[in-house]
Amino acid sequence: MTKDTRIDIDSRLSGLKGDAWFARLAEVSVDLGHYEPLAEHAAAFMDAGTKLFVTFENAETINDRSKAAEPFGFHFIREKGWSHLGIYAHSESWFREDRVYRYFDRLIDDGFFEDFDDVLFYGANAGAYA
Repeated sequence: MTKDTRIDIDSRLSGLKGDAWFARLAEVSVDLGHYEPLAEHAAAFMDAGTKLFVTFENAETINDRSKAAEPFGFHFIREKGWSHLGIYAHSESWFREDRVYRYFDRLIDDGFFEDFDDVLFYGANAGAYA
């Protein structure tokens, strides 16, 4: 029997934009994992289960797409019990920034991805080029 690892996140991101949205995302992420600013991007990890869903998203698009202003991966934390690592751009981005590359290099060197049974990467629009 698999342990239920679903987490009911109380994000309270709705109505927030720009720096306020990122600040609240940092609060939520630190409670469940970690948050790291990456110049024009930010990384937020939430530890839930042994499957990891990695997304590349634009914060402005998240606010336009979702009434709750939540990243796509939050659904997988709540409904599937998957862990989520989101890379969020402050503005339109191809996610080709050196600090993003170094962040992933460090995760690989630290064996971060080895802690998961499955890892799925997802990006839409420009995020697909990440």
